[in-house]
Amino acid sequence: MKQNILEAIENEFDVGSLQLSNGLRIWPLIRDKIYFHDLNKRVGYSSKTRTRNKVKLVKNFFYGINNIFVLKRFDFLFFENTNKRILINNKYFDIYFDAWGDKLGRSKGLFVEFASESHYDKDKVYSQNIVSDLPFKLASFIRSFYVFPRIVNVEVLERIQEQKDIKINLRKELKRKLGEYYLYRFLFRYIKPRAIFVLSSFSKISIVMAAKSKNIPVYEAQHGFIGESHPFYHVTKRFEESYPDGLFSFGNYEINNNKNFIFRRNQILPIGGLQLEYLKSRALPDELKKIRNKYRQIFCITLQALKEEEIIGATLNYAKKHMDALFILCPKDRSISYTDYLVNKNYLVSQYPIYDILKIADYNLTIFSTTAVEGVSMGAKTIFYNADNLSKRYFNVVKLGASVIEEGDSLSEKHLNFKESEMEPYYIEGYFENVEKCNLNI
Repeated sequence: MKQNILEAIENEFDVGSLQLSNGLRIWPLIRDKIYFHDLNKRVGYSSKTRTRNKVKLVKNFFYGINNIFVLKRFDFLFFENTNKRILINNKYFDIYFDAWGDKLGRSKGLFVEFASESHYDKDKVYSQNIVSDLPFKLASFIRSFYVFPRIVNVEVLERIQEQKDIKINLRKELKRKLGEYYLYRFLFRYIKPRAIFVLSSFSKISIVMAAKSKNIPVYEAQHGFIGESHPFYHVTKRFEESYPDGLFSFGNYEINNNKNFIFRRNQILPIGGLQLEYLKSRALPDELKKIRNKYRQIFCITLQALKEEEIIGATLNYAKKHMDALFILCPKDRSISYTDYLVNKNYLVSQYPIYDILKIADYNLTIFSTTAVEGVSMGAKTIFYNADNLSKRYFNVVKLGASVIEEGDSLSEKHLNFKESEMEPYYIEGYFENVEKCNLNI
C-alpha cells in the first residue's frame, strides 16, 4: 500500500534531529499540519471547523470565563468538544468525559470546550464547570509573539519542504504550537492538575507535550476508528514525549494493533462507546419507522466534507433507476446546501442524527468515516467510496466484509454483494460500568 506523506518523510529523513537549541524535538508539533496540508491538496479536505461568525466568537469567548479565575480549584482538565454532547435525561452529556467527571468528582473537573458554532446554555449542560477554549487560544497566540525558535538541523526541514512540495509556512506553525506549549507549561505549573484528558491527541499535541513535560498523566478517549494504519496513531519514528499515557478504547480491537501503534498494550483501557450504546437503545422517531416500511432499500450516505460531489454523483444514477430505494444524505457540515442534488423524491437530506438513520439503513456509504464500523453494529452494511484510496488506507475492507466503489465508478448491483465480516464486535457493552471499574494511575 502506498505510504502516506508522514510515513514517507519519516522513512526518508532524520526527523528526530529536528529540535530547538534547548533540546525540544519539534517534529511532533508540525506533523499534523503537514498531513492535513497534503490531504487538502489531494482531496480538498479541510480540518478547520470553528465558526468564523464574529458575534458567535465573542459570545463563545466569555462562556464560563469566571472559571479562569479559580483554575487552582481543579484537579482534572477535560479538553472536549460541544458537538460531542448528546441529550440524556434533558441534559447535554459529554459522551467521552462526563462519566469520568462523575467518577473523579464533578466539582474537581474543568471542561475546556471547543465549540464549532455555539456552546449550550449552562442550565442545559450536565458538566458542572465549563469554560471556552478561546481565552486560552488568545493567550497562546499572544505568547507566540515572544517565541523565537532556533532550529537545530534546519536544513532537514528545508529539504523536506522542497522534496515533498510542502508550500506552507512551517515556521509560523511552529511558533503557534510553541506559544501554546509554553502557555500550558506555565498553566500546569500553576494549577498542578492530577491528570489531563483529551480527544484526538494529535490536535492537542502542544497540550499533551506540556503535560508530559510536567509529569502529568494524559488520557485520550478514542473518538473514531483507528485500525492498522491511522497516520496519527501508527508511526515510523516514535516520540514518546508526545503520546498520551492511556487510551479509553471502544473495545479490544486496538489491543491487538501492530507494533507501530503509539500505545502499548497495557495502556489501552477498553470501556466501550457511550453514544453508540445509548442511541442503539433509544426508540426511533415515528417518522423514521414509516420511512423504513415505505422503501425496499435505504442508503445512508455519510458525508465528510471531502469528495462530496463525487460520492453523491456515484449514487444518483442508481437512485433514478430504483425509485423504491431511498438515499439519505447525512452532512458533516449542515450549513452547506444540497438542494441541487435533490432531484428525485427518493433523495433526501437527513434532519435526524446519523445514528437514527443507520438504524433504519440497509447500507452505509462512506469514504472513511467511523460509521463504517458503527453502522455494522446497527445492521447497516458498509459500502466504501474509495476516494484517493482513503477507504483501503484506513480500513481492512476485506476483514470488515465491506463493498468498495472505486473512485470514478458508480453504485451498481455488484456493490450490494457482501461477504460476512471477520471482525469481532468493535464496541464492548456496559460503558458506565466499565468506567467505574477502570483504575487510573493518578
